[in-house]
Amino acid sequence: MIQGRVVRSTGAWYQVKGEDGSYYACQLRGKLRLSASQFTNFVVVGDEVLFKSLKLQATGVIYKIIPRKNYLIRQATCRKSHGQLLAANLDQALLVLAAPDAPTQLDFIDHFLVVAEAFEIPPMIVFNKIDLLNKLQQEALECVKGVYEKLGYETLAISAYDQLCLSSFYQVLLGKVSLLSGHSGVGKSTLVNAISPAANQTVAPTSPFSKSGQHTTTYTALFEVAPNTFIIDTPGIQTLVPYAIEKQSLSHYFPEICSRAPTCKFYNCTHLHEPDCAVIEALEQGEIAASRYKSYSRLADAKHP
Repeated sequence: MIQGRVVRSTGAWYQVKGEDGSYYACQLRGKLRLSASQFTNFVVVGDEVLFKSLKLQATGVIYKIIPRKNYLIRQATCRKSHGQLLAANLDQALLVLAAPDAPTQLDFIDHFLVVAEAFEIPPMIVFNKIDLLNKLQQEALECVKGVYEKLGYETLAISAYDQLCLSSFYQVLLGKVSLLSGHSGVGKSTLVNAISPAANQTVAPTSPFSKSGQHTTTYTALFEVAPNTFIIDTPGIQTLVPYAIEKQSLSHYFPEICSRAPTCKFYNCTHLHEPDCAVIEALEQGEIAASRYKSYSRLADAKHP
């Protein structure tokens, strides 16, 4: 058996970098595929695996996944009872957003933070394309940043196109395995190319019709951008619904709600309609952002009682 790391996933095939530094095109052993009953995928980029090489040059079969340190998962879009793994063995998860669109993406941001909190992966919010902001948009972005920085989340405003604040972005990555996630066209691949031209990720110009970025990445891939520094670039995602999070534990992943829950009148308060709810009182007093509470209530309402 050879140990290696999955560095690219294209569907049925996985590119694995072996301990010898060679790359192998691998498929899953049949029994391993059958054990993935609750997932739409089973092996993901970032996984450490054991595989056997075949006689055919640079090919192999994956026999075992080494226990993961962690993983990020969302509800599958096509089979809602299943989960879709995004990546494994991460040190941090970076949500990349187009800065001009940030005020309209608050639900998406909150869903991402819930997923990261649930799996104990430190998150960060990266606002790209600040070169496109006018004065009003800049003020709106500062308001959005303030909501999350107040809660202790790290944010970073950059421009991959003009290379503004890229040194700060690079410092955030050093010595870590980082996932880049977000909608299509927000500049994830441009960011990868900006700090590591050798990655040579395909990018596309801004659409002349929508004035927004266009989808180019079609598979998940891991790149080493500096010694012991890795980025996992992912295809754009339109929705990010948390998976396998129970309604009663949802509040644990909203820090401003979790910290106030012990002072509610009822120990099992849902913070939606109960009297003497400390969370609702804090909301009414402006201590909790209305957008955050709206995200919480929507997720809670979507869960089964």
